[in-house]
Amino acid sequence: MPKHSDKSNVIKFPQSKDGDKIKSGPKVAKEGGGRSHDVMTDYDKEQLALEKTIEAWETSGAERIALAKQALKINPDCSNAYMALASEEESGAKSVELYRKAVTAAQNSIGADWETKFEGIFWLAQECRPLLTAMGALAMELQWEDELQEALTIYRKLMKLDPEDNQGARYKFAGCLYEANLDEELEQLLTKYNDDVGASLLYTKALHLFRKNGPEKETTEALLTAYRANNFVPLFLAEVMEEPDGEPGYYTPGGPDEAAEYAEENMYLWYETAGADKFMADTLEPLLRKTFKDQEMVDDAMAELRSGDEK
Repeated sequence: MPKHSDKSNVIKFPQSKDGDKIKSGPKVAKEGGGRSHDVMTDYDKEQLALEKTIEAWETSGAERIALAKQALKINPDCSNAYMALASEEESGAKSVELYRKAVTAAQNSIGADWETKFEGIFWLAQECRPLLTAMGALAMELQWEDELQEALTIYRKLMKLDPEDNQGARYKFAGCLYEANLDEELEQLLTKYNDDVGASLLYTKALHLFRKNGPEKETTEALLTAYRANNFVPLFLAEVMEEPDGEPGYYTPGGPDEAAEYAEENMYLWYETAGADKFMADTLEPLLRKTFKDQEMVDDAMAELRSGDEK
């Protein structure tokens, strides 16, 4: 899978709603404010380290790395600090190593018997959320490194630990299943979340149906349904629209930020599925021309999508 230029933009954290937006990020996993005492308890150290990592995620580059390392000096089992370091790492192998450390640190923080102790309440137990977050990030990095089987094992584990999938692991899981050609399991996942109206599963479903059946009526209907959920996706898949500005960790369902996120994570699947991008262009061009006033941008998008098989 092609590496993304800024992994911090696509790492998935626990999510919460804020008005019409969906918020995800390390702040959602925060366990509470820190305390200051002359003699620091383990709790104080955990909270101070967590504050450092929150500061780290609000910066980038050398400053993020420095703050994350400070957090680890305070609390060696600060999983979010390892994740902050991984987000700045260019080497895929080193990123995987750091995410593994994040998972181990999160497990250490909640005890060796965590699976038994928190069975059935993983999402409700705030102390478990850093572990779920770290596992999701590790699975995604493994997927980027074409370690699909291990990534799938982790995604399946996440879905078992958090059956309601509060952190949205299903979106990455679906793409990984598609890439691994596990169509039956993918269809089971899509059926389970048939009521999910977000762009990600809808566009992945359309792509799956195209690979399975070609440009038949069911495939076309699925793509049109996905387009109605978010009409910006084709433009971002074609890379003719700039990623919108906005506060990191937020996206608006149906908005360009949601579309940009989907394209970043799934563009390679569309381009590697012979004929899929051209099918998208042929099916959606009339709607795109009605929706967007910038006809030159639509022209560029159509040309890019139709040239996909030549890349």
